[in-house]
Amino acid sequence: MISLYVIFWIFFIIFAFIGLLRGWARELLVTLSAIGALFLLTLIELYIPAITSPMNATSLFWFRTCVLLALAAVGYLSPKLPVLAINVRLSYESLQNSILGMLMGGFNAYLITGSIWHFLEKAKYPFADVLSAPDGGSVIGEKTLWLISHLPPTWLEIPTIYIAVVILLIIVILALRS
Repeated sequence: MISLYVIFWIFFIIFAFIGLLRGWARELLVTLSAIGALFLLTLIELYIPAITSPMNATSLFWFRTCVLLALAAVGYLSPKLPVLAINVRLSYESLQNSILGMLMGGFNAYLITGSIWHFLEKAKYPFADVLSAPDGGSVIGEKTLWLISHLPPTWLEIPTIYIAVVILLIIVILALRS
C-alpha cells in the first residue's frame, strides 16, 4: 500500500508541472478558488450549521471535498482573463512566468490535496480498507504526521482565512491593473 505522504508529493509534482505550462496568472485564479472554497466552508460550518450538523464524518468529508473540488475546477476551467493575455510581461514565453506558475501550481497542490487530506484526517480515515492513518513509528510516518499538522485548514482558520481572502483579492486587482 502506498503512503498518503508519497501520494501528496506525486500530486505536488503534477500540479507544479501544470502550473509551469499554464503560467502564474491562471494559477492565481486556482489559488483564489481554493482559498475561496476554504473560506466558504468556514462560513457554512460557522454560520449555517444546519447544513453540516446532520452529517456524519464520512458525509462531511464528501461535502467538504466536493465543495473544494468544484471551486478548484472552476478556477482551472475559467476562461483566460483578456487583460492578462494582452500583457506582454505575462506571455507564455517568459521564463519568469513559467517559474512563478510552477511555484503557484505547487502551492495549489498543497492547498487542494492538503485540504482533502485534512478532511480525511478529520473524518478519521473512514475508508479503512483503502486508506489508513499514518503510523508515527517510522521515519516517513513522523514526516507524515508533521505534514498533517501543517496542512492548509489547520492554519487557515479565522482570522487567517479572512486575511488570505483579502490579500488574494488585492493581488488579483493589482494583476488586472497592470
